[in-house]
Amino acid sequence: MEQTIDWAGVTMLPMGHHDGRFIHAPGLYAFVRRGPDGSRSLLYVDHADDISVVAGPGHPQWAAALALGMNELHVALQASLRLDRLILRGELIKRLAPGLNETDDAREAPAAPLQAFV
Repeated sequence: MEQTIDWAGVTMLPMGHHDGRFIHAPGLYAFVRRGPDGSRSLLYVDHADDISVVAGPGHPQWAAALALGMNELHVALQASLRLDRLILRGELIKRLAPGLNETDDAREAPAAPLQAFV
């Protein structure tokens, strides 16, 4: 496996998809499908205060990512501050449009704004 992978300017370390349990640090994580030809597809990206707690089988998008062929987890630990992670996450979603983020965002979208009574 390569040392690092660049996703739209964010350097991430690839590992086996179950290896997130060993990363007890804040950072970005991504669910990735690596094809037989070596090509990679970003399925989902998010951030966490402790990657080991969230990037595993209990994650709400884990089963969907597996169904899409997830076989790698990519992590970026260079952004330890929450605000930095949120900015990088937003940029990756905007530039690469991982499909599971769209379904995740739709599930969490707030209801239509309340109308003010006049």
